[in-house]
Amino acid sequence: MEKLIELGLNEEEINDMLESNPYLLDEIELNILIDILSLIHCDKRIIKNIITSNPEYLSRNKEDIVSLLNKFIELGFHNLNLLFDTNPYLLNLDPFDLEDFKEENNYSNEELVNAIENNPFIIDEL
Repeated sequence: MEKLIELGLNEEEINDMLESNPYLLDEIELNILIDILSLIHCDKRIIKNIITSNPEYLSRNKEDIVSLLNKFIELGFHNLNLLFDTNPYLLNLDPFDLEDFKEENNYSNEELVNAIENNPFIIDEL
Protein backbone atom coordinates (compact mmCIF):
# COMPACT_ATOMS: atom_id res chain seq x y z
CA MET A 1 0.00 0.00 0.00
CA GLU A 2 3.09 2.18 0.00
CA LYS A 3 2.36 3.32 -3.56
CA LEU A 4 -1.11 4.50 -2.49
CA ILE A 5 0.43 6.63 0.24
CA GLU A 6 2.93 8.05 -2.29
CA LEU A 7 -0.04 9.11 -4.41
CA GLY A 8 -1.33 11.14 -1.48
CA LEU A 9 -4.10 8.84 -0.29
CA ASN A 10 -4.82 9.05 3.39
CA GLU A 11 -5.74 6.19 5.70
CA GLU A 12 -9.47 6.90 5.41
CA GLU A 13 -9.36 6.82 1.59
CA ILE A 14 -7.41 3.56 1.62
CA ASN A 15 -9.86 2.02 4.10
CA ASP A 16 -12.79 3.16 1.94
CA MET A 17 -11.15 1.52 -1.07
CA LEU A 18 -10.60 -1.71 0.86
CA GLU A 19 -14.19 -1.66 2.05
CA SER A 20 -15.42 -1.18 -1.49
CA ASN A 21 -12.99 -3.71 -2.94
CA PRO A 22 -11.52 -6.18 -0.43
CA TYR A 23 -9.76 -7.95 -3.32
CA LEU A 24 -7.08 -5.34 -3.92
CA LEU A 25 -4.04 -6.96 -5.42
CA ASP A 26 -0.72 -7.43 -3.72
CA GLU A 27 1.80 -4.59 -3.71
CA ILE A 28 3.63 -5.68 -6.88
CA GLU A 29 0.49 -6.07 -9.00
CA LEU A 30 -0.95 -2.86 -7.57
CA ASN A 31 2.24 -1.01 -8.58
CA ILE A 32 2.00 -2.44 -12.10
CA LEU A 33 -1.58 -1.23 -12.55
CA ILE A 34 -0.66 2.22 -11.26
CA ASP A 35 2.37 2.30 -13.58
CA ILE A 36 0.10 1.42 -16.52
CA LEU A 37 -1.92 4.55 -15.75
CA SER A 38 1.31 6.56 -15.71
CA LEU A 39 2.20 5.18 -19.14
CA ILE A 40 -0.98 6.69 -20.58
CA HIS A 41 0.02 10.06 -19.09
CA CYS A 42 -2.09 10.02 -15.96
CA ASP A 43 -0.55 12.29 -13.36
CA LYS A 44 -0.85 11.65 -9.62
CA ARG A 45 -4.10 13.61 -9.35
CA ILE A 46 -5.73 11.60 -12.14
CA ILE A 47 -4.45 8.29 -10.78
CA LYS A 48 -5.77 9.16 -7.32
CA ASN A 49 -9.15 10.06 -8.82
CA ILE A 50 -9.31 6.83 -10.83
CA ILE A 51 -8.41 4.47 -8.02
CA THR A 52 -10.48 6.18 -5.31
CA SER A 53 -13.52 6.41 -7.59
CA ASN A 54 -13.05 2.94 -9.02
CA PRO A 55 -11.08 0.71 -6.61
CA GLU A 56 -12.20 -2.30 -8.66
CA TYR A 57 -9.54 -1.26 -11.17
CA LEU A 58 -6.91 -2.41 -8.67
CA SER A 59 -8.14 -5.98 -8.80
CA ARG A 60 -8.02 -6.23 -12.59
CA ASN A 61 -5.58 -8.44 -14.40
CA LYS A 62 -2.68 -6.56 -16.02
CA GLU A 63 -3.17 -8.38 -19.32
CA ASP A 64 -6.87 -7.48 -19.37
CA ILE A 65 -6.08 -3.80 -18.83
CA VAL A 66 -3.43 -3.78 -21.55
CA SER A 67 -5.88 -5.48 -23.92
CA LEU A 68 -8.56 -2.92 -23.06
CA LEU A 69 -6.20 0.01 -23.60
CA ASN A 70 -5.10 -1.45 -26.91
CA LYS A 71 -8.76 -1.72 -27.96
CA PHE A 72 -9.39 1.93 -27.06
CA ILE A 73 -6.34 2.94 -29.10
CA GLU A 74 -7.30 0.64 -32.00
CA LEU A 75 -10.73 2.27 -32.13
CA GLY A 76 -9.14 5.71 -32.38
CA PHE A 77 -9.27 7.09 -28.84
CA HIS A 78 -6.68 9.64 -27.81
CA ASN A 79 -6.09 11.27 -24.42
CA LEU A 80 -7.05 8.16 -22.49
CA ASN A 81 -5.88 9.88 -19.32
CA LEU A 82 -8.62 12.50 -19.64
CA LEU A 83 -11.22 9.93 -20.67
CA PHE A 84 -10.56 7.75 -17.62
CA ASP A 85 -10.34 10.78 -15.34
CA THR A 86 -13.85 11.70 -16.47
CA ASN A 87 -15.19 8.14 -16.17
CA PRO A 88 -12.87 5.75 -14.30
CA TYR A 89 -15.46 2.97 -14.67
CA LEU A 90 -14.54 2.63 -18.34
CA LEU A 91 -11.53 0.73 -17.01
CA ASN A 92 -13.89 -2.02 -15.84
CA LEU A 93 -14.89 -2.84 -19.40
CA ASP A 94 -13.54 -5.64 -21.50
CA PRO A 95 -12.62 -5.10 -25.16
CA PHE A 96 -15.71 -7.00 -26.30
CA ASP A 97 -17.91 -4.52 -24.38
CA LEU A 98 -16.68 -1.75 -26.66
CA GLU A 99 -17.22 -3.87 -29.75
CA ASP A 100 -20.69 -4.91 -28.62
CA PHE A 101 -21.67 -1.31 -27.91
CA LYS A 102 -20.30 -0.27 -31.30
CA GLU A 103 -22.26 -3.00 -33.12
CA GLU A 104 -25.49 -2.47 -31.15
CA ASN A 105 -25.48 1.19 -32.14
CA ASN A 106 -24.16 0.61 -35.66
CA TYR A 107 -21.32 3.05 -34.99
CA SER A 108 -18.19 3.48 -37.04
CA ASN A 109 -14.99 3.76 -35.01
CA GLU A 110 -15.15 7.55 -35.30
CA GLU A 111 -18.80 7.64 -34.21
CA LEU A 112 -18.00 5.43 -31.22
CA VAL A 113 -15.12 7.67 -30.18
CA ASN A 114 -17.27 10.78 -30.53
CA ALA A 115 -20.17 9.23 -28.62
CA ILE A 116 -18.01 8.17 -25.67
CA GLU A 117 -15.86 11.30 -25.63
CA ASN A 118 -18.97 13.50 -25.69
CA ASN A 119 -20.66 11.43 -22.98
CA PRO A 120 -18.20 9.15 -21.13
CA PHE A 121 -21.12 7.64 -19.21
CA ILE A 122 -23.04 6.54 -22.30
CA ILE A 123 -21.99 2.91 -21.88
CA ASP A 124 -23.02 3.04 -18.20
CA GLU A 125 -26.45 4.29 -19.20
CA LEU A 126 -27.33 1.11 -21.04
